[in-house]
Order: sequence, then C-alpha cells, then structure tokens
Amino acid sequence: MKRNYTDFLHDILVSWDKFFQSVRSSRTVQSFCVPKVDIAFQGYDLNLNRYKEVVHEEVEQ
Repeated sequence: MKRNYTDFLHDILVSWDKFFQSVRSSRTVQSFCVPKVDIAFQGYDLNLNRYKEVVHEEVEQ
C-alpha cells in the first residue's frame, strides 16, 4: 500500500508532539525547550546556564 503525504505529515506531527512533551518536562536533561516568555523576561539572554537546572547529588564519604 502506497502512503501519501498526509500520512507522513501525521507521523511527523505525532513524533514532534512526543519529542516536545519530553523536552518540555524537565530542564535537567540534555535537550529542553524554553518558552519565549521566559527568554523575553530575561532580556533575551540566550545563555544556557540561565535556563538549565542543575541537580547536585550528595556524595557520601
């Protein structure tokens, strides 16, 4: 069965939605999204460290 462009577009949109939900959930992962309003609030500062959340693990000695 031959697939048309609508099927491919649907697959792309489903994949994008899954990706977007995963990167939007946490700023501790390697790839994440930042809403435009957050960037505007920071004066359009695109420094990664301003938006990334760092989790420090306690090391037992």
